[in-house]
Amino acid sequence: MSLPQRNICLTIAYDGRDFYGWQRQPNGRTVEGVLRHALAQLHRHPVQSIAAGRTDTGVHANGQVVNFYSDCSTIPAAKFREALNSLLPPDIRILASQEVPQHFHARRDAQRRIYSYLLYPGSLMPPRWRDYCGSCRSSLSIGELNRCVAPLVGCHDFSAFAALHHAGQNAIRTVSSACFFPRTPFVVFRIVANAFLWKMVRTIVGTLIGTTRCSAEEVSALLQRRRRSPRCQSAPSAGLYLEQVLYE
Repeated sequence: MSLPQRNICLTIAYDGRDFYGWQRQPNGRTVEGVLRHALAQLHRHPVQSIAAGRTDTGVHANGQVVNFYSDCSTIPAAKFREALNSLLPPDIRILASQEVPQHFHARRDAQRRIYSYLLYPGSLMPPRWRDYCGSCRSSLSIGELNRCVAPLVGCHDFSAFAALHHAGQNAIRTVSSACFFPRTPFVVFRIVANAFLWKMVRTIVGTLIGTTRCSAEEVSALLQRRRRSPRCQSAPSAGLYLEQVLYE
């Protein structure tokens, strides 16, 4: 078998509701597992893949980025999209495929990642949206929410907004923007950062829209405290989307 010659980059969208997250597991359907199965079918041998980020159970993606090395010389780079889509289930779609330099690494080379969280601001959520957004029973003031997230912008220790198992690990992240805006019938939270901690976005949203709302001053205090507080809640995974990964 010849050595891999081409580094292929994929842009992928998936509906996360029937997956146990991105990372392959021995028991449970995962996005990585299904993608690698399709790659193995196409190449007739196992193929390793590298993702820009690992999404959790129930989290969706509109712009996940993956690279892999291919020793298949008969498929033009742009045609990997059609070839893989013919082997993948309908809840995963390859949006684009291209050849990239040999040294390209989907995770290490990523400069910024963009996540969105969709909220339905009403007491009665239509059933068709229950797997694709979070809910907030009381009215939302977008102006107040944006004042609350303003302290998050910049380079901070985000330990207060991470899952507990991150204690003691490097939690420094740089957030370049964070804002809420309306997109009828939803309210959308969009955040851009160099990287994210596990459950960081969901905890930010859950803390801001939970039963005990946070003020901008309280958000600043949580950042300074550098440890998770009982008032920090995690919003459901259904509303979270990996929108885009940005490279130089």
